[in-house]
Amino acid sequence: MPLWIQYSVLWLSLLLPLFCEAVKPYQPRLADPVLEPWRWREMEELGELDILSIDEAKDGAMWFGCIGGLVRYDGHEIERIPFDDDLLSRVRHDHNRSPWGKNVLCLREGGLLAVVENG
Repeated sequence: MPLWIQYSVLWLSLLLPLFCEAVKPYQPRLADPVLEPWRWREMEELGELDILSIDEAKDGAMWFGCIGGLVRYDGHEIERIPFDDDLLSRVRHDHNRSPWGKNVLCLREGGLLAVVENG
């Protein structure tokens, strides 16, 4: 191949991109990481609990505020902790309705706060 053709191809390959324009600017589409399906797993055991609030403890266990009590899930076992009569005797509530754990908050020191509401 003659030398002048090689130089012409080189110059064209260097200069041609300077004169090209896109129809519209490139906009990358970033997926919302919360909505990616591989991050979520449905657990049938928790589906029937009527979960109202969730928090994660320092040890990695998940606490759920539910109708009728609290639930602790450590990744292997689900432990149901119903609101006992001793607790409910100190709180004004409607005896005809089941109390629920409206909010659950795990403290840094390892304690747990639960807001119990009824009616």
